[in-house]
Amino acid sequence: MPTLADLIARTEQKISYARLILDELEPHPSRHSGDSFERSHLEAFFFHFYGAVDAFLQEINVQYACGLDIAIVSRRTLKAKLASLRIRSKEFDEVNTIEGTADSYLALAKEMRHFVTHRGGLPMAHYFNGPTNLVHPVTRNEFAVDTIGLLRSWLHQLETLFHGLRSWP
Repeated sequence: MPTLADLIARTEQKISYARLILDELEPHPSRHSGDSFERSHLEAFFFHFYGAVDAFLQEINVQYACGLDIAIVSRRTLKAKLASLRIRSKEFDEVNTIEGTADSYLALAKEMRHFVTHRGGLPMAHYFNGPTNLVHPVTRNEFAVDTIGLLRSWLHQLETLFHGLRSWP
């Protein structure tokens, strides 16, 4: 079983990977083209972004001594285990509250990650000599801000959330 320090490091590593993907994509000459380079980087961003959320659940599992095997930790299993132990985790509750708010960055990132993982490519709007904007895969609403700026703001919010919620060393 990994230590809490190992799990915190893994969460931070996933955040770092997501940031690295954006850093690599931002100056790339074909950034607004919708080519395979751009699309693969955006899909990888969502993989690591949402992977950080999953890694944070692992931290909660260990911090609260839930004892779930690392291979089965999920929102559902962790919620059930916390309830069976009569433990209220403010960290778990806050992540679920934000993710449960339909227009929150966590809910939107989760939907996009699931879409690109299981259903299809990420919808995007390209403007001649202009930005590339994400399009919500279900509602088809366009995010009227540049993709990199939007994703950087989501990443910053996620990092701030985790750092603010950790009441453990």
